[in-house]
Amino acid sequence: MAEVLLNAKQFTQRVKRLQAHGPFIILIGKTSDLVEFGLNSALFIYLLNYEFPETCVVITKSDVYFITSSRKKQILEKLNAKFVMKDDVQGIKDLFSKLQKSSDKIGVVDSKNIKGVFCQNLLSQINYKDITTVLLKSMVIKHADEIECVKNAAKACNFVADNSLSLLCKNIGTQTDVTEKIEEFLDNVEGVNENRLDFVYPVSINTGNSKCSKENGDESSYSLYQPTQINLRLGIRYTSFCAEIGRTILVDPSTEISNVFDKISAFRDNLPENIDAILKQRQRKYGDSKKVEDFIFNSNAIVKQLEDNRFSFPFKVNIYSIGIVKKENNEILTNECDGLTFVVEVIAEVSNTRVVMVDTLCLARSTKFLTTYNKETCVYRKNQAKKREIAKNIMILEHQKELMDALIEEMIQYHQENIVKEEKKVKEFNYPYKKENLIPRYRQLYVDKKKFCVLVPFKFFMLPVPIFAIKNCSVTDDSLRINLNLTGQGDLIKSLMYKSSKENVDQIANKITDLKKEYKENVSGAKTQKNESDSETGESGKSRLIPSTGKRLVLPCVFMRTDIKCRRSKASSLEIHTNGFRYKNDQQTVEILFSNIKHMFYQEGTIDSKTMLHFNLINSINVPKKTMNIQFYREAIAIAQDTSRTKNEHLENIQEMEELNKVRENNKEFRSFVDKIEENSNLRVEMSSMVLFHGVPFKGIVPISATLECLINITETPFFILDLEDVEIVCFERVLCTIKTCDMAVIFKNKTFKQIQCIDMAHLHKIKEYLDSVNKCYIETTVNIQWANLIKEIMKNPISFYENGAWLELQPDREESEETEDDDESEESEDISETEDDDDDEDTDESTKDDNELEGTKSSGSDSSEDSDDSEDEDETESESEESDHKSKKLRRR
Repeated sequence: MAEVLLNAKQFTQRVKRLQAHGPFIILIGKTSDLVEFGLNSALFIYLLNYEFPETCVVITKSDVYFITSSRKKQILEKLNAKFVMKDDVQGIKDLFSKLQKSSDKIGVVDSKNIKGVFCQNLLSQINYKDITTVLLKSMVIKHADEIECVKNAAKACNFVADNSLSLLCKNIGTQTDVTEKIEEFLDNVEGVNENRLDFVYPVSINTGNSKCSKENGDESSYSLYQPTQINLRLGIRYTSFCAEIGRTILVDPSTEISNVFDKISAFRDNLPENIDAILKQRQRKYGDSKKVEDFIFNSNAIVKQLEDNRFSFPFKVNIYSIGIVKKENNEILTNECDGLTFVVEVIAEVSNTRVVMVDTLCLARSTKFLTTYNKETCVYRKNQAKKREIAKNIMILEHQKELMDALIEEMIQYHQENIVKEEKKVKEFNYPYKKENLIPRYRQLYVDKKKFCVLVPFKFFMLPVPIFAIKNCSVTDDSLRINLNLTGQGDLIKSLMYKSSKENVDQIANKITDLKKEYKENVSGAKTQKNESDSETGESGKSRLIPSTGKRLVLPCVFMRTDIKCRRSKASSLEIHTNGFRYKNDQQTVEILFSNIKHMFYQEGTIDSKTMLHFNLINSINVPKKTMNIQFYREAIAIAQDTSRTKNEHLENIQEMEELNKVRENNKEFRSFVDKIEENSNLRVEMSSMVLFHGVPFKGIVPISATLECLINITETPFFILDLEDVEIVCFERVLCTIKTCDMAVIFKNKTFKQIQCIDMAHLHKIKEYLDSVNKCYIETTVNIQWANLIKEIMKNPISFYENGAWLELQPDREESEETEDDDESEESEDISETEDDDDDEDTDESTKDDNELEGTKSSGSDSSEDSDDSEDEDETESESEESDHKSKKLRRR
């Protein structure tokens, strides 16, 4: 059983309120018998904050009895109550006979919905009556703590409704998909304990008077472009108190419906003032009389006054109180109005369109809304949405042009400042022979192992060739071919060929290959030794971690993993010290300096994912192999679960709640540790929350998230971290309407590149918006580009590349805009030429008199002009096709 928190003081206060209706019983059967949340369950949570299965609460004028099991008795013993075991048949009979003496009939709550063997056995032993109506009427007025619970429920209603309305404005699939996404919003309500929130009834979504049609037993996929309106209704419970909200989304409403909606919205906004005015009027009429003829708050009378000659169209108002159940009383009758929570439902119907507004209100001195309303979110116009989207795309395109121009200017300035005339860089090496007279005169091929060179006879001389200048050597039957590395410019020797016996050729070839291997080992050993010495010194001379002297800030019980696959080690603690972090377990000690951290990411966990803190380093460290990424994480659920064993549904629900609580605790603990990091260092932690798209940066498809400075995937190894500061431009490849996926190539400022493949085209627009928001330029192509060859060509003369437009050639929108400007200019010039031709024709008409000749010349001229126009059109189409072919060939060539 999950942890049950009983409040003895609250239990005593609330029982005293109910004892006036005693004796009566509240009972619940097995969990499987509870089809839906009823009044008995609500009263259990109202009194005990928990539903105890197979338990009966007997409330009399003076005492409280529990009929339950011994295990539940141990939990309930802290309450001021008496106990009878459910297996004690005689004890139960004695208790009921005692109650029957004090009252002919014992009260039962919601007797129609009581099910289960346990409940029926108890009910069969007594004469009972249903006291549901009487009990709920006595609970209409709420206490201060109860009103606070209703406010928290209304706060959750506002959050879920606002997100749901924005979700419904998107054209999504089935009603089930929408409902599942709406239910997920309940886990993200801020400022309210999520463990105490629950839906009162399933989320209601319908399109007007009838719900979405069903085909083949499944809910059909509906679209906002099909119905004229969508009605949403939510009921949310906080602990045992409920709140309700309902809204209508109008899709492209007509003028008539818009006017009706405006009137209903104005009526809804004025509800508190109208209700207060009616209550004051009724108080003056009935409050001062000795004999109360009517109640101050009479829901039926208030509804009648609100509806009286209000509108010309069909219009209806419903008022009912809300509390531990969604509808306590349809008819509210009370003189003590302070502490009243109620729901006002406004319904209007016109032209087969039903507008519904449901709000929760509280009456404490004056009437106030607990639920919020925004008229703009309830009217959806497709044309306006399209116009907004078009305007947004135009803004992005204009911004991209500005970014491209700024990028070209920046790169031209960079290369002009940093360009240096390429001098012939000769590799530094110790010449084998410092003087010519020291070269041996063997007059044959000789391998000098001490000097790491090969002596070859060349035109009456012995030429020493360093071993690193030899690319490879190949052997045939009677010849040895030595291929050389070509570096520099001018006349170069590509290869040397010598003939000899088979044995001699093989022997020399083996000596050359062995000498090359030995040389490579010496060079690589020297490099590794240098790198190790550099890594030991560390950045700016800070080679060691300085332990903190005071109280250490610790994140306990976390696991560590890196890019390198290895066995999972034992959990340990991550400590914050003066200038870095330390993680020590049985196998190793890892120290991470603040100065060596390039990026730090924090990702909240869920049931399916870990809570993790990830470090991306500047210089690699040994753990025990070199790595640039280190991650510390904690899981909420067990790694392995036995799915073959059947479990009790109730126990599974309890286990799921425990896992959710553990996830929240992990997130809270990691978040507080992140805050401590930011307080004690200059580091800023980037939050990884939004999954931007899915792609293949390495071998498998992974979710890639967006932060302020990076695109990352830290959930799966190998980790993928793309620093946007180093990015020059992003190119989307294979962008075609006929293909469902595209590729993304990222070109860095140092002229290297990375590729992410198999990106869904549905995410392309979202990626573009993100890149534009972080001021990164992007381009598009319909083909894949050979980036290695293209970058090599660019680096031969980078200044001319950027001066000639650089990446502008791959910006189709810019080309289209330039073409449209050229077309406008050509059209203006054509108009001017046509006016000039007309003037010339008028002059010729006045000067000539021979009409027949003129007609002949005109007809022949018109025919020739038509032919010339046709030929010009053909030439234009041919030139356009040639230009498009040229562009496509150019892209393919690249």
